[in-house]
Amino acid sequence: NKDGCTAPLQCGEIRVDPSCDHQGDCNCDGVVNGGDHVCLIAKFFDPSLRGKCPCEDCNLSGTLNAADAPCITRCAFGDCVTERQ
Repeated sequence: NKDGCTAPLQCGEIRVDPSCDHQGDCNCDGVVNGGDHVCLIAKFFDPSLRGKCPCEDCNLSGTLNAADAPCITRCAFGDCVTERQ
């Protein structure tokens, strides 16, 4: 299971892009909030917008999809297991 927001981390496993400070920060503004949901929807409907931010794939599935929305919600409320401290 590659879902970084719902699956427990295994010892030694790294699921965060090294250039990403906040997994789920779809718009690269440094915080995870409602704006990232808007960003996800925009990128979902316009694939040319994808790939500009290393944190956009919140659940690290390898693609942007509907599963990233609940992951962004969890991260916005401080419950993102992939967020680096």
